[in-house]
Amino acid sequence: MSNLSILPALAVLLMDFAWPPPAAAQEAEPTAAQEAEPAAAQEAESLLDQARALYDQSEYQGAESALINLLERQPGSPAVQLWLSRALDRQGRYDEAERAAKEALKTDSASPATLIQLARVYILKDKKKDAREVLDEAEKLSPDTADIYYYRGRTYGKIRMALFRPRAAEREYKIQDASYRRAIALDPRHPDAFFQLGYAIEEIKDDPESAMDWYFKQASVNPAHADAINRLASCSIESGEYQKGYAQLQQIAAVQDSAVIPLIDGLAAQLEAYHYHSLDQHERAYRAMRRYVADLSEIDPDRVALYKDLSIVASSKEADVFLEATEEERMALWRTYWAARDPDPTTRINERLVEHYRRLIFSRLHFSTGKDPWDRRGEIYIRYGHPDDRQQFILKSGEDVVNAIFPTGLRAVDMIRETSRQRFDMQVSTGAPIQGFGEFSARAGRVTKSVAFPTESWVYVPFGLEVFFTDQRNSKVFDYPLEVIDLPGQSTNFGTTDRLAYSFLNTPRKQAEELIRKVPESHRHDYGGDPLTFVYQLASFKGAGDRADVEVAYSLPAAQLGNVEDGRGERTWLSGRIALQDMDFNYVQAMPFRMGPLRRPESAQDNLQLSTGAFRFSAQPGAYRSAVSLRDSLSQKYGIFTAPLQISDYSADRILLSDVKLAASIVPTDAAGLLVRNGLFITPHPARLYSSATPVFIYYEIYNLERDAEGRTGFRTELEIAAREPRRNVVLRFLTALGRMVSQRSDDQTAYVTFEDSGTTPDDYKYTSIETADLDPGTYTMTLTVTDLHSG
Repeated sequence: MSNLSILPALAVLLMDFAWPPPAAAQEAEPTAAQEAEPAAAQEAESLLDQARALYDQSEYQGAESALINLLERQPGSPAVQLWLSRALDRQGRYDEAERAAKEALKTDSASPATLIQLARVYILKDKKKDAREVLDEAEKLSPDTADIYYYRGRTYGKIRMALFRPRAAEREYKIQDASYRRAIALDPRHPDAFFQLGYAIEEIKDDPESAMDWYFKQASVNPAHADAINRLASCSIESGEYQKGYAQLQQIAAVQDSAVIPLIDGLAAQLEAYHYHSLDQHERAYRAMRRYVADLSEIDPDRVALYKDLSIVASSKEADVFLEATEEERMALWRTYWAARDPDPTTRINERLVEHYRRLIFSRLHFSTGKDPWDRRGEIYIRYGHPDDRQQFILKSGEDVVNAIFPTGLRAVDMIRETSRQRFDMQVSTGAPIQGFGEFSARAGRVTKSVAFPTESWVYVPFGLEVFFTDQRNSKVFDYPLEVIDLPGQSTNFGTTDRLAYSFLNTPRKQAEELIRKVPESHRHDYGGDPLTFVYQLASFKGAGDRADVEVAYSLPAAQLGNVEDGRGERTWLSGRIALQDMDFNYVQAMPFRMGPLRRPESAQDNLQLSTGAFRFSAQPGAYRSAVSLRDSLSQKYGIFTAPLQISDYSADRILLSDVKLAASIVPTDAAGLLVRNGLFITPHPARLYSSATPVFIYYEIYNLERDAEGRTGFRTELEIAAREPRRNVVLRFLTALGRMVSQRSDDQTAYVTFEDSGTTPDDYKYTSIETADLDPGTYTMTLTVTDLHSG
């Protein structure tokens, strides 16, 4: 096609053009040039459609290339220049986008669409005043175009202004609010106006609950608006309206594109977790949190890494090991780390891990405005949780923080602030120290436009520490304050000035770093009641098949249950739970139990009695970590203790010995019950503390003894009792013999006694009591060895 045939085609594309009707009496054949003109126009229109399609598919570079090629055919085309400006600004090339829009206006200065695009570029370049002027022109041309008011709203409402110029901020907010509402009225399905209105209400008016409704409307009309869905969940958490947010997400999911369902499902699970966490239903919160992480991994794998990263909470040594480990090793380190910090191993969930997840989500929501995933506040929050007191204020450059902080009335908090007050001379973002407001104003210029900085003071009472954070660059990124340290005038030795050393070592940064070095993380779990102290003893015996019967005995001072004088009644119940984990902290099994009713002491003076209980369960042989918890139903006191448990494989074909059970008494009985074994009523004594002259009772069982030709067994029992502390002599007297005494000897530390006995069954049991009247007070260790006389 020649150049001559292209020029007429441009006229067809760029202006309203009507072909003249053919004369009725003249039916001349069209020339070749005339035939080429509509063909060229159709080709150009097709190329523009292709560029638009690439743009709609977010293929902005491809759209740019197609539009540049089209401009070679249609130089100066305002439609092509408009779309080129759009493609360039989506790539962040704002200067080029501005030039393209202006080129389009040279040809068509009355195009509202091009004026709106130019205003958009001005907004992206932070030239808000220029954008407003362009939008005013567009409004004169097309007053019913929604995007004019939408982009006008984008030029108002500086959120940071509210901190320093509240009246101006309120005036701008009113214009912004009216602009977005006008855009929505003109276009009830606007793809972003609902969101921007909600964001202004949330950030400027500080009304997250009202903002939720606008985010909900935005997601309802624009299902691809992930920011609206995310902010809806965020506001739900910030306002505590978990159920409302959950219901709105479910409504969006019911009618919207399946592409956003994983995001909605994940955020709904997040709100579930927060809701159940607020109700102290930790098991449900944990399950919901797991779903949240699982759903998140499908749509944002990089964000999931935060929920599996130990380096943000562990010590520097542990973090180094974790970062150098393989993926499989990291999973093992992760599991071991959190299992070791589980505040209640009797539950299937790890409450400390639930709290870790909660802190991560909170930090992403509240401390990530200026820095992803969070600023310095998030680092501290993840390690130590919510401070005992948090104050937010505006600190002027060079101002003493003492003047900005108010007493709380909490003695522990106020005392920490009284002893940690320091003067922090703020610095501008260039790093130059500020000595006064006049000098600050002269230096700051365009870099820092304010003489005050948003600042926060956090107090952690358990560590006696106050931590400061400030946004010294007005960039929404909070960090430790920069501090000016004046070097000694006539010294080259850094350590010669005590004041200087003290100042350097006591900056907020140094104090926080020292805390992290000493205590990398902390969590004070709320057990829902005061501590309950008790002791328990585990003893395993041969059970059915390849399993073992495990007996659990526990006792606690009855004084912890209160007394009748408090008006709560004469009796109470204890509810408890025992759980077993393998040595890799994997959950194996658990069992609840209940004890009672228990008699409460009559008065505070009646506090010497012990409340004792027991129960049984069966388990496979192996090495375990056991945990037992108890809660008093009246006082809600709660206690949990752990101990290792080794269960022998009693199905093995060799002589085996059960655990030795210490008891307060052992007497024959015809009754049956939890405390009865082989016709003996064994009163448990898990405390293992005996008063002087009180006998120590022991019980144990022997399995797989061989019998001789006459059907009798024979076995030797060696008992060794050693004092941990030096003693004059250890003398043992047995109230019940373990058989025929073969030998007995003792020295200053240890007594040795050997018995021999026989029986008729391969499985046997023995018990005895040891007199303690001749033993000095102290701690003793007992070792029991049984030898089969037939098998050796």
